[in-house]
Amino acid sequence: MTDDMIVQNLEEIKALLKIMAIQEFQKMRSSILSTRNKVKIFELCDGELSLNEIAEKVNVSSEAVRLTIKDFDDVGIIIIKRSGKKWYPRRVL
Repeated sequence: MTDDMIVQNLEEIKALLKIMAIQEFQKMRSSILSTRNKVKIFELCDGELSLNEIAEKVNVSSEAVRLTIKDFDDVGIIIIKRSGKKWYPRRVL
């Protein structure tokens, strides 16, 4: 099997996993993103903004954002990059 074939197979697997993940996310979306603030927080999880920056933009406490991000992480819809004491959440979907 050539490298190109391996890459193509991996891209196909990635696409299928993404479809499955999106379907599961749609099923649980209303329970996970149950408030406007949670939707805003989720939308701001771009991997560039820290928890404090997200809190400022949504106008909520950093603790509220931290707890919401933890919930998102628990269900696997974000990845958290840590740099020192700062968290930088990024949406997976």
